[in-house]
Amino acid sequence: MRRLLPTVRRTIEQHGLVTPGDRILVAVSGGVDSVVLLDVLQALAPRWGLSLYVGHVNHGLRPEAEAEACWVAELARSRGVPCAVRRLDGRREGPKGQSPQARYRLLRYQALEAMADEVGASRLATGHHADDQAETILLRLLRGAGLRGLAGIPMVREGRIIRPLLEVWRAEIEAHARARGLASLTDPTNARPLYLRNRIRHELLPLLEKGYNPRLRAHLRALARQAGEDEAFLTEQALQALVSVIRTREPGTVTLDCAALLRLHPALRPRVLRLALEEMGARSWGRAHLTALQELAAGRGAGRLVLPGGLAVVRDAGALRLSTGPVSVAAPFAVVLQVPGTTPIPEAGVALRCTLVPASEVRGVKEEGALYRDQGALPGPLLARGQVRA
Repeated sequence: MRRLLPTVRRTIEQHGLVTPGDRILVAVSGGVDSVVLLDVLQALAPRWGLSLYVGHVNHGLRPEAEAEACWVAELARSRGVPCAVRRLDGRREGPKGQSPQARYRLLRYQALEAMADEVGASRLATGHHADDQAETILLRLLRGAGLRGLAGIPMVREGRIIRPLLEVWRAEIEAHARARGLASLTDPTNARPLYLRNRIRHELLPLLEKGYNPRLRAHLRALARQAGEDEAFLTEQALQALVSVIRTREPGTVTLDCAALLRLHPALRPRVLRLALEEMGARSWGRAHLTALQELAAGRGAGRLVLPGGLAVVRDAGALRLSTGPVSVAAPFAVVLQVPGTTPIPEAGVALRCTLVPASEVRGVKEEGALYRDQGALPGPLLARGQVRA
């Protein structure tokens, strides 16, 4: 306990994770990380006068899920901490067009934030640690992430979600649990090679450390810290640049000056567009959508885009008009397809579903209503084009 507490206390103080008198909902799955998080926060709570609550989400995905929820509730009771359990149907709830893991993660955070609201908690603490950070960075490198993605798991998210263990390694957490005699649960899915993150954790990272660099995890964590600082600076610059790019703001509509946007440094353009999309409440967009928007501003491609979620973007009179409502301009349209995922196309009254499958599974396959293309041969984002009829 003496080894872990100073590290976590320093993390909390350096990053301003709590303020005196905070109510904190501690997300406890029953795994060793979350059990140690609760133990450490209880030890530190008197220092800042913190009030703790335990939150547990039961997705109902495994036979043992109900027993695990009862175990967490009993753990909280034995420690004198109020506990809330939210039961979900993970197979039925949540947005479609996402991987099961992404959907469960979204549902889990939504449930935890709802529980935090119910108890009046100003903070939501999760048990992410330094190994999680290293694995996340390597995973995102494999997927071709940019600087924002390489910033990894943030210490603070949306001003509410905090990660007090993010500077602590898994081995330190497990040593703390042994020293304190803390019992915990084991999720068998964490060892299944079906999931890419598990293969990175159990196969790729150990291979790279053994054969190439024994300090790889530390270097990946340092990369995340540096990328986070750089991204924060560029975001500040983009916020200032956005003011000079916006022509008008109206309910449901933001208009951007194309010439002003194109004069910006290439590193700022996608960030300004990202901020504009976030202002409009856009969700489920990616790098391909930002690229398509820059091409639209430069006068290349169609005069209209429809982004996931139905946000329409029209180039008209030297400006990009982002609108959540009906667009009156009659023009060719191009919808950037979410891959993988399902993209609604309001103009055609349909939705297109894109999935990634191994080439070996589609050779010689003919399926009505399906089209197969080599993803590696595509020159850019996948678009569905058509004509708006006035």
